[in-house]
Amino acid sequence: QTVNHPVKKILAYDGDDPPEVPDGWQVISSDEPHGRPAPLRNLALSMDVDWIQYWDADNSPVEDHFSRIIALAHQAAEDVGVIHPDIFKGTGNNGVRRLPRNGDLRLGYYVDTASCWRREAALSSGGWRAEFSTEDWRLASDIQASGWRIVRSGIPFHWQKTPGSRTSRGDIRRNVWAARRIGIVTLLRGDKRLLKQWAKDLSRLEVPPNAGLTLVLDGDRKFSRMVQKLLRNETRFDRISMIHARPTRYPVSDFCTVHARVAHLYGEAIRATPEELILTWEDDIRTKPNALHELVLETLMSGDLAAAAAPYLSRDSKQRIAAARDKSFWVGALHRHDLQQDEALQVGMVGGGFTLWSRAALEQCPILGPRYYDGTGWLGWDGFLCRRLNRAGWYCKVVPAAKVEHLTV
Repeated sequence: QTVNHPVKKILAYDGDDPPEVPDGWQVISSDEPHGRPAPLRNLALSMDVDWIQYWDADNSPVEDHFSRIIALAHQAAEDVGVIHPDIFKGTGNNGVRRLPRNGDLRLGYYVDTASCWRREAALSSGGWRAEFSTEDWRLASDIQASGWRIVRSGIPFHWQKTPGSRTSRGDIRRNVWAARRIGIVTLLRGDKRLLKQWAKDLSRLEVPPNAGLTLVLDGDRKFSRMVQKLLRNETRFDRISMIHARPTRYPVSDFCTVHARVAHLYGEAIRATPEELILTWEDDIRTKPNALHELVLETLMSGDLAAAAAPYLSRDSKQRIAAARDKSFWVGALHRHDLQQDEALQVGMVGGGFTLWSRAALEQCPILGPRYYDGTGWLGWDGFLCRRLNRAGWYCKVVPAAKVEHLTV
């Protein structure tokens, strides 16, 4: 069903020299100080309009952008809350696309303010909050969680840093961190020594304002009480969920049994984890305080990124990293020297020891048990998952800045 009445629209320009718009548009602009656009955006929400086009000083529209975007708004289905342009960085057509090739935007994609927002959808999710200079991501996630869709417009849009720009890269990084909803999932396998180290690392780990914790307790009652005692003063999480698994003893050398059980428990835990990004954190991984922060920042504007992984040594080598360049098997291994750079590396496979996964990716390719391939051998739950994600059009990265330590190498 589509909207057939005339669309009432407004351009809210975050600056003092708004672009020209066709007849029929209201225009409001802002003289707020640097990085304080929320009052203008909420003023637009208070007006009697159907759709709001926000626009920043560093946006560069195509000639007929505003006519085309409002035509799409006029035809939009009633569950469409945001119409998003095709974003390019820079002013030329050779800029970098930041969106998936087709379809609705999945939960967790970067959403730029320069989208056209349905007033009803933005109001239903609380509007813009003054404490954030870029609230786009948070509001878009809330809108989607409320059942609205975010769709692509197909209209090219260019972004270029200008003297009038209100938002610095530091602002963006801070707000990406604040906006993402992270669910940490850990399997605690009954090892008290590892538990104490894990709890110590958790207490020091930087976590965003919207984070949840899901624990699978694979131990006896005494172990469960120990976990609860160690977490009794933990107040940083919106929720802490515990799943009590039946204690199982199996030889760690039984690859198939171990990975089948881990896959089953992770699958159960992820179903109980509602956040948009999910960190799988094995209890034998020792991490540093900023590791999660580095992984979250890597998700900025990475539309088809399925996994951002912290590198660590694999169990069978003190030089090889638990990642591979090949998209189907553990071929083309990474080594220590590959991590001597600042940029994240796009790879085919990553280990799941300390890895941030997109919920949208895991919904398309759920975690399954290990698989055996003649001539190559076993793929564990994480390798088999990466293989399937690659074939579904997703990709993975290793983030050297988030490097962690594997205690049971």
